[in-house]
Amino acid sequence: MSALPPGWREVELQSVVEVCDSLREPVNAEARAKRLGPFPYYGANGQAGTIDEFRYDGEYVLVAEDGGYFDQPWRGVAYRVTGRFWVNNHAHVLRAGTDVLARFLELQLNTLDWMKYVSGTTRLKLTQAAMNRIVLRLPPLDVQRRIVAKLDDLLAQSRAAREHLEAVPDLVEKYRQSVLAAACSGTLTAEWRARHGRSLSGGDLSVELARERTEARRRAAVGPSDEFQFQLPTGWSSISLDGLTRHMTSGSRAWSAYYDEHGYGTFVMAQNVGPMRFDMTHRQGVAPPAEDPELERTRMQRQDLLVTIVGANTGDVCRVDKDVKDHFVCQSVAMIRLLRSEMADYVELWLNSSAHGAAQFRKWSYGEGRPHLSFDQLRATVVGLPPLDEQREIVREVRSRLHAIESMRHVSAASVSLLPALERALLAKAFSGELVT
Repeated sequence: MSALPPGWREVELQSVVEVCDSLREPVNAEARAKRLGPFPYYGANGQAGTIDEFRYDGEYVLVAEDGGYFDQPWRGVAYRVTGRFWVNNHAHVLRAGTDVLARFLELQLNTLDWMKYVSGTTRLKLTQAAMNRIVLRLPPLDVQRRIVAKLDDLLAQSRAAREHLEAVPDLVEKYRQSVLAAACSGTLTAEWRARHGRSLSGGDLSVELARERTEARRRAAVGPSDEFQFQLPTGWSSISLDGLTRHMTSGSRAWSAYYDEHGYGTFVMAQNVGPMRFDMTHRQGVAPPAEDPELERTRMQRQDLLVTIVGANTGDVCRVDKDVKDHFVCQSVAMIRLLRSEMADYVELWLNSSAHGAAQFRKWSYGEGRPHLSFDQLRATVVGLPPLDEQREIVREVRSRLHAIESMRHVSAASVSLLPALERALLAKAFSGELVT
């Protein structure tokens, strides 16, 4: 810590506050439920409910006694309260004396390294004796007022910045969906269609795919569901997902016996599938025997589409956008291999559009019980089919637009992560005397 500025002094906490712990009383949740009232009921980390009586009246600073964020001080260990309220036995109650402002006290306490003062292992505790020995850096009252005013202004700016930055992911998702809706309705490529002729329509492509599918699977495709009708541009056609598919399957339920952190294979699970994001942050290793008949049926390859069919994220779809070796799909994820891998990029966009493919999954998968999608539903999913050259143009346009907005999302996330450090630096400057002259 830097040297004390002129006019500042170091004091023990107990010399400038009154500890008012004697009026604290815990009331459990069951008892409070019968005593609901207008007065806040406070605990270690803030308000924990309300109650019908009050024990304190005025301005106080509460400091966690146990159960506080002592090892995460940026979350706040001290907080200021005013008015009439009740406090349980998990927070110390301090009333500022004439030499210190309550807000100044609160701010400085939240700059401390609390691990120097707490005891215990499984549940850290700040005893009253240890708290009393805390040393504060105290300037004159007029300087305290200026420091508080400056900090409140700067911290308000930081909070406003955080609110704006934390809104960015939702805005990005709304923009992403608007781009996908425009792409899958043909609006995004309307000018492109006007400038380009075509030698093959979506209907012609459907005929070709039907022939290829019959040759590959020896049966006709399931038709598109009649529950959904989409307005498609001239030259596009409607086709079922089954009509685009060479191979559709999900994984085995019996592979938990093969779980092995160091196994040669990777079991791809629902948490690895995000909307347009093949996420292998979490890896479940497996070591299935070479003779297991499920190996080839469930082995993934680049450009396969993955759809979660069971669980909270049912209906999430992503494309395997990289080369994978010995990756096997689990039972809660459907793997779809298209007749033409070059179409996977476009089909991924369609299935992720909340106005198109995702709308179908949303309707089918929500209801009573655990969300799920059946293979019959997947096969009958309606896909709007543009000609191949327009599919490529759609993919190019969407990627170009989403790349810029995704960069913004990453920048905003990085900025949010820097704000706590910025706020701690402001507090450090304040209590070293560098924030105001």
